[in-house]
Amino acid sequence: KREILRYKPDVICLQEVQKNHFEEYFEKELKKEGYGGMYRAKSRAARGSDGGDVDGCAIFFKENRFRVASRYHIDFNETSHLYLKILQQKQQEDMNSQSRTINDTVIKQMSKRLTKGNIALIVVLEEVDKKPSDSSKNKDSKKSHSSS
Repeated sequence: KREILRYKPDVICLQEVQKNHFEEYFEKELKKEGYGGMYRAKSRAARGSDGGDVDGCAIFFKENRFRVASRYHIDFNETSHLYLKILQQKQQEDMNSQSRTINDTVIKQMSKRLTKGNIALIVVLEEVDKKPSDSSKNKDSKKSHSSS
């Protein structure tokens, strides 16, 4: 915690955070420092029976500076399954045309490598409007976005 806060970041992105560490430590400790946070564990297919020790991504942001405009996640298992399905269709087409560029063994190896439960957590942050001082009141204030 000290190492992270030493840099006084507005946004903190962490990967390979266990869910129980997020809930029991990071979320509570960073909340004390003014950060809001969210967590996304690896996809269900990669989880064992207990999700507490499954790792995932965590994003924290200074709540006095930002608010969440939108939040997305990507499940790379779903993307991998789609890609493998396309490869299998290509393989079937190749078999019909007597040329074979992709064999079953390669597809099985790719399936093992690509379906590890990896995910991405994407958060679009909107800067919180600050109360303008008397000398800097401006009706044309612009909002800025940040994403991680």
